[in-house]
Amino acid sequence: MNVYVKRENWDGGVWFSLPASEEAREELLQDLARHHPSAMLPFAGEVDCGEEGLSHRLGRCLAGETLFFRDHFVLWNRLAETVDALSKEEKVVLEAALRQEKPGSIEKVMDTLNHRQRYTLHPDILTYEALGRYAAERVMGKIPDELSGYMDYPLLGSMWESSLGCLTEEGFVESGKTGKQEQKQMDRKEREEPVFRVRIPEKKRHGRYLLVILPADGQTMEELRQESGYGQLEEITEMEVSSGFYGLYEYLPPGSTLGELNQAAKEVQALAEKGPVERRTLLAALEAEAPQSMEKACQVIRDYADYEILPVKSLQPDKYARYLLEKRGIKIREELEPFFKYDAFGKEGIKKDSPVETSHGIVRNRVRAILEIGRDGKPFRWYSPLTISCYNGKDGTFPDILSGEKAVPLQGRIHTLIEKSMEEWGESGLADGLSNQLLLRRVVSMQPDVVAYAQDLYCILDIQTKGELNDREYHALMEEWKEMMALGWGRQFLESPMDYQGDDAFLGFWDEENGKELYVRTEEEMEKAFSAMEFKM
Repeated sequence: MNVYVKRENWDGGVWFSLPASEEAREELLQDLARHHPSAMLPFAGEVDCGEEGLSHRLGRCLAGETLFFRDHFVLWNRLAETVDALSKEEKVVLEAALRQEKPGSIEKVMDTLNHRQRYTLHPDILTYEALGRYAAERVMGKIPDELSGYMDYPLLGSMWESSLGCLTEEGFVESGKTGKQEQKQMDRKEREEPVFRVRIPEKKRHGRYLLVILPADGQTMEELRQESGYGQLEEITEMEVSSGFYGLYEYLPPGSTLGELNQAAKEVQALAEKGPVERRTLLAALEAEAPQSMEKACQVIRDYADYEILPVKSLQPDKYARYLLEKRGIKIREELEPFFKYDAFGKEGIKKDSPVETSHGIVRNRVRAILEIGRDGKPFRWYSPLTISCYNGKDGTFPDILSGEKAVPLQGRIHTLIEKSMEEWGESGLADGLSNQLLLRRVVSMQPDVVAYAQDLYCILDIQTKGELNDREYHALMEEWKEMMALGWGRQFLESPMDYQGDDAFLGFWDEENGKELYVRTEEEMEKAFSAMEFKM
């Protein structure tokens, strides 16, 4: 597999073959430096894996993704090794899985790659008519011959395609369907996989990492402590985590230590030893409870058997009322329906059952009510420096940094650009982009903008939460915001310059190459910092 490696503020790029060694990585960086010196991290422009369709899909998922940030180089190598070994049919399935899930990072692409067995290729289904016949049999069973001629199978196939999978030239790829034997194998493989694989930087040798498999017993942790050079190994929070139990890490309290992850891993392993664990139910339970400590998260894991996902699609009182009636085998006669208070019955049922709507479905606890997170917390605002780099066309290596009286008049234009960038986001704004699902549950909205403060321009982020964040959640949210500014939402402004007096000006919300003294501060911290500055002057 080859990736077209690019750098900021340079139209060119270099094709790089993967998997690659550390030596090849260093040669690439030197080659890039010869073409265009820059401190910015190299990122992917295109991907070529030998199959046009899959190459295009991987390119769309991974365009702009860095190659050497955190453990990305390891993940890119692993992706290349796996993709290169796939058969043509397996590549078709992977392309369809990527189309369905639309992963937007190397980590999420690897997640899709690792569970591609959930997708099934039907090489005999090549048209919407054939897909319609397949869909009809799934929904209604065998259609009687005397009715078959009246079915619009092509229309049915086109309507059902997105919910069942996707149609390709090589056949229909169905999502989430596996045979009983395959499902047993997948369940067994998931139980045999370690709950977490953790990479931590070695203290004794710079640039080297130590792999920690969790759960680990006390003796193993002691051996790892001696090998790593960390006196308080279990207190480490700087680590790269992947989960054999797909998605679990993102549903645990943010900022967890290695020791706390080990606690959760032991609980999951103990649960799996009792019998099959349905991933969807466990993650829904964690999302609904949104535990703020690992102790509470472990309690949710232990109580897994108390949770169930309900077969209802929304918590509207009238729909919940109909679900309750159907569950109890009660049918309201048609002539009595106008007089039955569905809303009141549904509200009472919701109050009693305390179900919670999650990204995995509506979940409830059979034993006790799931506590509400709380009312909206007090909104707060963060400030961070806005870096405006202007390249005058004569010397594109060292830009002019616009600030003060040059920057402030651009506030209106920058506000319009930010406003336009938010059109594709929902009411929650950038909160929808949070990777930690428990933060996503507690953060109601994150809305960015630009403001003039102390005669200069600053990026601001207005945050509304549900309930109060604890210290760990607060700092984890700040780290996610920095990453959004540098590599996520903010990257688009570095890639698309605005015009400034005939020259290209690039907006950097977390520009580590051109920005100076980058920080995220509250309003109180800003006032204190500038008051101290005025006092010194």
